[in-house]
Amino acid sequence: MRIHPRPLIHGGVLATAFLVIAALTAGSGSARAQDATGTHGPVAKSITGSAHWLTPDGIYRRFIFTSREYADGTIDGEWNLVAGATILHGTITCMNILSPSEARLGGRIDSAKFATFQVGTDLGWVAVDNGQGEGAPEDMTSNLRAFRNAPPGSAERFCQFGELPFPDSNLGIDSITHGNTKIHLN
Repeated sequence: MRIHPRPLIHGGVLATAFLVIAALTAGSGSARAQDATGTHGPVAKSITGSAHWLTPDGIYRRFIFTSREYADGTIDGEWNLVAGATILHGTITCMNILSPSEARLGGRIDSAKFATFQVGTDLGWVAVDNGQGEGAPEDMTSNLRAFRNAPPGSAERFCQFGELPFPDSNLGIDSITHGNTKIHLN
């Protein structure tokens, strides 16, 4: 009996990703966001990342995110985390590029499956872009830190000031096993 491995990306997800990329690159050659009143302008800054790593307790994590800041300061983006059976998805509500190689991002949980996380919870993380090519050090990311029971706006305070809502919070920045983070200052 021959066994065919399942694809890592379901066809619907791949098709959706293709359509999103096509929509962002269509038109004048620069990505634009539309709202009811018109356009937010070209993308001024963006951060993309894919991080795969094995935790010390043996759980394989896959974390993917993309965030854009437009010329008018509007920010949008999404993130997705799969860790064991847990599947989390959310919206990016803030980003702060601290240097050409480091950024803080924040958002909220919009969907939580097989998890104890509450939809609507703010969270934050740090992404580090250590360069590209042969010999470049591995990129790094922190754990997603969910700000459970924290006041509204905790993600934005984290992005702006690096403020964690609880004194014992620790982000635990680690090198990623596979993946890439890119910080674009367009």
